[in-house]
Amino acid sequence: MPLDMNELFAANFSISTIAADKARKLKRDLGFDHNYEIARLAMGLSLGQERYPDNVGTGSSGSIRGNILFGKDDYPLWVGVLLTNYLQFHPDDEESVSISLLQAVVRAHWDNGVRIMADLWEQCDEDENKFWIKLVRSYADLPDVVQHEVSGSGTVSPSYSPGAVRLVLGHVLRKNGETGDEFAHDVNGEGYAPHIAIMGQAGSGKTRVMTHILQQMKKQAQCPVILVDLGKGDLGRNDALIQSLGATVLSVPEQPIPLDMFHVADMSDTNLTTAAMENFRDAFAQVAGKLGPKQSDNIAEALLPLFRSQQRITFQKIKETVDAFYADHGLSKDSVVSTVNSLTLRELFRPELSPDEFFGKSWVITFANARTEVKTFAVCLLLSALDFYLKRQPEAALDTDGYRSLHLVLAIDEARELLGMNHVGLANNIRLHRSKGLSVILVSQSPDDYDGKKDDYLENISLPLCLKTNAASPRSLKNMFKGDVNFASLQPGTCYSVDARASRPVLLKLQFDN
Repeated sequence: MPLDMNELFAANFSISTIAADKARKLKRDLGFDHNYEIARLAMGLSLGQERYPDNVGTGSSGSIRGNILFGKDDYPLWVGVLLTNYLQFHPDDEESVSISLLQAVVRAHWDNGVRIMADLWEQCDEDENKFWIKLVRSYADLPDVVQHEVSGSGTVSPSYSPGAVRLVLGHVLRKNGETGDEFAHDVNGEGYAPHIAIMGQAGSGKTRVMTHILQQMKKQAQCPVILVDLGKGDLGRNDALIQSLGATVLSVPEQPIPLDMFHVADMSDTNLTTAAMENFRDAFAQVAGKLGPKQSDNIAEALLPLFRSQQRITFQKIKETVDAFYADHGLSKDSVVSTVNSLTLRELFRPELSPDEFFGKSWVITFANARTEVKTFAVCLLLSALDFYLKRQPEAALDTDGYRSLHLVLAIDEARELLGMNHVGLANNIRLHRSKGLSVILVSQSPDDYDGKKDDYLENISLPLCLKTNAASPRSLKNMFKGDVNFASLQPGTCYSVDARASRPVLLKLQFDN
């Protein structure tokens, strides 16, 4: 008999107690936001097996309602595939199709898929990069070229093709002063993150190094580049760089960032709308300081109805909503209200472009004339929006040599203050999204900028480049360069990096003419 959609959406689907424990661990270790994401991946893996799973565990846990598990738009596909798979192995049960049967089928595949993922995670020594590579190679048949559709625009961005993105940076400088072999680094190679840290005191040439790297990556990967200038705004006046990146320059707050910051594809998904509101609250807390429990609850109570009922939300609308909430509840104005009022004096974001459209273009975003709190708030929101967007994107393609295609480069100049904020958006973009084709470049004045931070970004930096600096922290130096080096004595045009193959520091003579 046909399944009733309302009954399907209201039904609860669960897995065994043991599988639920494994799923929770995988969700945490792999950086997923929602249980249904793990569930869908698990079911997909199990459906690809040659036999029907019959080793379902006991107990019941991890319940998810049907509307969340399958999604409003995708439920016909999921239900069709699940039941077709079941009937392939049980052809005599065709007349017994029901919600209860579907619940049993989901449980079987969900359980089995979680078991596959947990075993694979263990085989990969709980290394995220190894896990995704092995998962894709073992269970997916991906094309060599991925076409990225931009929703709502009717256009298609450039194709992203796997293959080595190789940075040529100069030559190894020998102890006798002679130059040796060419030093090159494959940004997107197998087994390490595609992230770069460039350090050097003012006047050392670090900006030139960053510019050289960005131009090479843009030319080879043909992917968008977002360059955030947290310094004096000089990069927004570098015509040669802007032209080579094909970028549009934005000077905030004079020019609002044309991004729909709180875009949610499915407004009926309360998990997504709640997450969008929480992104705002997290960025807001970076400016307002530590929020008390009551203040945090007030923000959520005030804004959740707005985020669940409207799209293309403006900051002015947020201000009006907060003001109305405080007035309606007889609350005295506090730091929440005053900070909201301060941040909405100028229009920082204008919800014109969807995340697909915005992150599919190249931008140079400067904050030369922005107040510190405005700059902090805008950057934190931008990073949170990128994190939110990438979590919902497919994995970037891998070629047969393990090179993952780059889909976006994010470069942050003068990143010192941002590194000290322990912002979850920055941490997630660095730790979680290399599999989505994101490369992050951090430019600051010293390795000391990374020392003592809650998030150890250095663990995810595969290419450190340090020019002349008076860095003093033995911890950061030891972690990054795996040996004793003297940055203060470096001459112009030279820097230290790390030979990944030998795990030792190398002295480089930089070269910028190619």
